[in-house]
This record gives sequence, C-alpha cells and structure tokens, in this order.
Amino acid sequence: EFAEDVDAWLPQDLLASCVDAELQPYGFESHPAGDFHVGVDFGKHQDYSVVAVIDRKGEKLNLVHIHRFPLETAYASVIGFVKALSDRWRSVQAVYCDVTGTGEYIVEDMIRSGILNVKGVKFTVESKENMASILKDRMARNSFRMPYDREVINELNVERYELVKTGHIQFSHPTGTWDDRFWATALAVMAVAEAPLPARPVSRAF
Repeated sequence: EFAEDVDAWLPQDLLASCVDAELQPYGFESHPAGDFHVGVDFGKHQDYSVVAVIDRKGEKLNLVHIHRFPLETAYASVIGFVKALSDRWRSVQAVYCDVTGTGEYIVEDMIRSGILNVKGVKFTVESKENMASILKDRMARNSFRMPYDREVINELNVERYELVKTGHIQFSHPTGTWDDRFWATALAVMAVAEAPLPARPVSRAF
C-alpha cells in the first residue's frame, strides 16, 4: 500500500510521473550496451541486499535492473553477482555501495574480485539526505524513468522523512516494511551524479 503523501519522501504522483510503460528492464543474463551505474545496498539478517542499475541516456536516467537477494545471502554472493553483471554488461562506469554495516573491507573485496570504479558510502544523516535529495531532484526534473513494477514503486513510496532540530532530514520506514530498494536506487543515481561522463572519441582532421 502507498504511504500517506504527507510524510512520504517520494509522493505517489511524483512516482507515477516517472513510470515509463515502454521501458523494459534488462535481465541478468543479457548483454546490453549502455552507460551503467550500479548501487549496492548490503544487508543480511533484517535488511535485504539489493543491486540497482541505472543506464544513463543523455539527460535521462533509466532504472533498468533491480535485484533483491533473500535474507541471509552471503556478501560474497552479492559481490559475485555484481562481478558477473559487470563482466556481461562491460560498460559499468561506477559501483557505489553501502559500507555502513560492513566496513571498508567490503570495497576491498569487490576490488580484489575485479570490479572496477568501486566507491564505499557510509550512511549518515547527511549522506542519506544528500542521496535522497539527488534522487528526488532527478525525478522532479523528469530525468528519471523506471518500468512499472508494483513492488519497487511501493518500496520507493514507503520512505518517510521528518525535519529534525539540527536542520537535517531524517529518514525512516514503518515497521514491517523495507527500504533497501530505495537506497540502492539512490546510490546508483548518486553514482551518476558524481561519475564523469564517458570520454568522447576525438575526431582528427587530416
């Protein structure tokens, strides 16, 4: 069920405006061409591990893949999934991952496995506010698109917020719900915002 818009970070009408019925997600086994940016939210016991992939098409950011692993999935399996995906898709520009509960060693493990352009992000009040704001801004500017997926839409809508006395925004989700898809998507969008554009070939006149 949708959260009440009064405290939902991503209101229903904003999410609805981002749905593209013609956008088809890419399967794990596919070999698509694109400009991919990956967000990985690690979880194990109470939270899920989620991998989200954004394909940048000019000014448009397309959510083309999102995968949630079962609870208790080993981190090594998640890393292996990202490595296999990177090998198949080849043009992964950046991988942003949550290191809040795992520590920086998870980044080292990903790099040792052969994953390129990995950056660890520690979730704090400030970093979560920054990520969530980037995601919401891209949606409001009509530059974020996603396929119709009820589970994903519901999880993006469930995230709630409140302004605390420090002046920052604090995020939460109701008991019995999860927001791992929300944060994996926010990580992927932040990767787009911070990663440089792919180099363009230089034409030479002879």
